[in-house]
Amino acid sequence: NGLPLWTEVFDEVISFAPVVERLRRWMQHPQLVNTWAIEKMEGTPWGGWHRGLNPDDYSVRAGRIRTRMLNCVYFLTDNDADDGCLAVVPGAHKSEIDLPTQGYRSRELPGTVRVTGKAGDILMFSETLLHNGASKSSSRHRTNLYFNYIDSTYNPAMRELLAGNQGNV
Repeated sequence: NGLPLWTEVFDEVISFAPVVERLRRWMQHPQLVNTWAIEKMEGTPWGGWHRGLNPDDYSVRAGRIRTRMLNCVYFLTDNDADDGCLAVVPGAHKSEIDLPTQGYRSRELPGTVRVTGKAGDILMFSETLLHNGASKSSSRHRTNLYFNYIDSTYNPAMRELLAGNQGNV
């Protein structure tokens, strides 16, 4: 979580008005909780399929999207399909069906879409979305910055604790 400690430039990134506006549409009180950078080199294999939260932490009610955790990805370089771009399974953020991710380590799940973009683009997605990093076969340089937000009214540790103690309450 150290990117904002490197330089004051990250204060401007964090407070970029279009991103803050979207964050506030999707969360009551967005709070930055984690930052990191991913730089991929040629030959980097697929990662592991994952999501930060369960699909029940995403909803659409009366036309309003709500998510309790959101990733903002800043493309510092182009992200083409062979550059190790983000891969997602559309609709997985809404599904209660567990996909067999264990059998797909180092490869695409059926229905995978590779998310591409140009340097300067910003991608925002709910952490309830099943995602992965694709393999990188190009020799081009690829770097992204990741800013992870959680709704400050949400405490996943307490939720899991309460869910586990339902019979004891």
